[in-house]
Amino acid sequence: MGLLNLNETPSQKASVVELAEVFESASSPMTLPDALMKLNVFDPGRQRSLSAAFLKECRKGGKFAHLIGAKVRPSTTARGRVSSVFEGISPLTPKTDLVRRSDAFQGIRAIDRSSYSPDLRAELDGVAELNLTGRAGVAVNQLAVEYDHALELQAVKLDNLTLLAEERRKMVEELMQVLNRVTGGSEADGGGNGRRIRSGSLSEAAE
Repeated sequence: MGLLNLNETPSQKASVVELAEVFESASSPMTLPDALMKLNVFDPGRQRSLSAAFLKECRKGGKFAHLIGAKVRPSTTARGRVSSVFEGISPLTPKTDLVRRSDAFQGIRAIDRSSYSPDLRAELDGVAELNLTGRAGVAVNQLAVEYDHALELQAVKLDNLTLLAEERRKMVEELMQVLNRVTGGSEADGGGNGRRIRSGSLSEAAE
């Protein structure tokens, strides 16, 4: 249990100019999802803001208006209203799947949930898929990580109590052996008629 080393790269802080450069250097028309994936922009919030900023520059008379149609095409998988800059332009199917992976949820994705109960694991998996961004994403991520840390501390405490109980058991057995020899309770010492002390009695006394 606990946090694992993150093995993923967070979203790159790509700019509108960098996004335009991806389209300009492409040998054939592309969709925004393809370009975002080339720049490793995975965070949903950054995908939306960068796309909106880029399309704003693609309006008539804009800095990158010349890219529309020739290099930039609308996506067949786009949700909601398609930008007016794509009016009359046929869409393309993205060549790569658009990955949505909130930067705020890196902590949640790094938690080893293998030791969780099935119900709790399913709940956390469901939360991770929400890909919340901004303050809400940070808050949910922090709550999940803190909960996992608390569970880890409880597991450490339980391990320590188990070790202490084992040490106590060994001490009781050793004391029992000494007392049995002293009182003649051990047949190996020739005291077969003596009273033998039971370990259970010592355990009760120790409590």
